[in-house]
Amino acid sequence: MNTIFNTIKEELQWSDERVDFLVKFTESLIKVKTVNLSEISKYFDPTIKSNSSYRRIQRFFMEYNIFFTGFAKLLMKFTTEDKKVLILDRTQWKGVNIFFLAIEYQGVAIPILWDVLDKKGNTNTLERISLIDDYVNVFGVENIKYLTADREFIGKEWFNWLKDKKINFLIRLKSNFLIEEGIKGKKKIKGYYRYYESKEKVTKLFGIELRIMGKRINNKELLIVATNMIEIELDDYSKRWGIETMFLCLKSKGFNLEDTKMKESYKIDKLIALLSLSYCWCLITGNLFKHKDSRYRKELGYYSKSIFKIGLDRLSITIIDKFLRPKEYLKINSLFSSVINGFRWGVVEWGSNH
Repeated sequence: MNTIFNTIKEELQWSDERVDFLVKFTESLIKVKTVNLSEISKYFDPTIKSNSSYRRIQRFFMEYNIFFTGFAKLLMKFTTEDKKVLILDRTQWKGVNIFFLAIEYQGVAIPILWDVLDKKGNTNTLERISLIDDYVNVFGVENIKYLTADREFIGKEWFNWLKDKKINFLIRLKSNFLIEEGIKGKKKIKGYYRYYESKEKVTKLFGIELRIMGKRINNKELLIVATNMIEIELDDYSKRWGIETMFLCLKSKGFNLEDTKMKESYKIDKLIALLSLSYCWCLITGNLFKHKDSRYRKELGYYSKSIFKIGLDRLSITIIDKFLRPKEYLKINSLFSSVINGFRWGVVEWGSNH
């Protein structure tokens, strides 16, 4: 039977020692549900003292190099659609600022590339271009269905670069942006939606002809997006919310990423790689056990527990008791390998209970 060990070794072309580290770290991370290295070291290898495990873990983050292109290709195998919806967003806490590019897949977001920013606050145009260029260099521009992002990711140079690269986009706008109103000059977008529940307009923004779509959410907050596509609807912007759920899973609702004491970007880069793989393993496991481990609330259209939480809890129990549950452990091991080898793992339902 193919296992996670053999699959990772084949995909990443790592040595047995490094694959052994990755599998032990991933399993320990899922057990303790925190990225705190001291806690992970307690469960890393029961044959040696936790202090020795802790030193081994430290050496990995200090000395080992990761070929992130290989990791991106591995993570991409958790998706199946030919054309990808790209999502850009950031998450930050206590001086750590990480810029993510994720893929929307069946209602969730799969992290593919990231950049640990050595600064606070928003990304700039060069940082956005660099991350998208990295993606295009590996997967090609023809792989992109469209890119979606929140209000941070706007700007004349940025929009023109996307246009020149022939990358379709659906990006939220700030309500105080000015749009052309013909002979009337320019007016703020929010004024255009003052009396309408929803409305669409073709106009120029940053010198580019775009479709502007918008509506009021709960008759209060404005949701306004700009796109260079004809056949797309305002509701398609909802695919962006998958990355917000992903952040919750990586942080407070899952692996508690905020617990890390790492400050160096090169260490955090590696941590995110291992974390992303663990996150994806939880998703596919949750999808497998959703009918058994959670109740589907038909009237609401989602499970009482999120697919990620189902997977995290099931994996944690199974890994802890893998010698008492050998068949189940082999099942979730082979599931990982099957997905990497092209098995479609199905639709994931996300409800409000993340």
